[in-house]
Amino acid sequence: MLTEIEHEKKMMLTEEEYARLTRLLVGGDVKRYEQTNFYYDTADDGLRKRNVTLRIRLKNGKLMGTRKTHFAGNLYSVEEHFRVAELPVGFCVDHEYVRLKGSLRTERTEILLTEGVTLFLDRNSYLEVTDYELELEYTSGEAVAEGVMLLLRHLIGRKAATLSECKSERFFRRLTSGERREAYAIHS
Repeated sequence: MLTEIEHEKKMMLTEEEYARLTRLLVGGDVKRYEQTNFYYDTADDGLRKRNVTLRIRLKNGKLMGTRKTHFAGNLYSVEEHFRVAELPVGFCVDHEYVRLKGSLRTERTEILLTEGVTLFLDRNSYLEVTDYELELEYTSGEAVAEGVMLLLRHLIGRKAATLSECKSERFFRRLTSGERREAYAIHS
């Protein structure tokens, strides 16, 4: 199992802001791809209650599992990656049975800004919702990341922006709100 620390800053975008940043920033070292996150938890949401996200990601025809433990209000996380041969409906992890809760599909534009700083522009679809997000991942250099976020806010005309919650939090909040709970009743 591979373990790594991930630092990130996120900001929700409107559809117009997403389109503007995509137009302004696309060029150079850019990758575009789709990925789908399949989220798992215990019947009583025990992982979420401990600030843990368990997902299996489908990207480029390959599955990769990740257990993410979130710290400091999601400013960084410790990720443990594991290989997955096929997508299970449920399985045991850390002596707990987890089951598939649903999925979130992302159309992602990845832009390498500088060594160790990558910008992602995401269009996410889940539970009959589409949202847009800017995600900045960096290995070190909090001051550089803050400067990049300031520049990006300026490009879209925002004076300030609060950091957004992570994709899994938005997914689970919507799932448990009852708005779309019936869509995934099959996994109960």
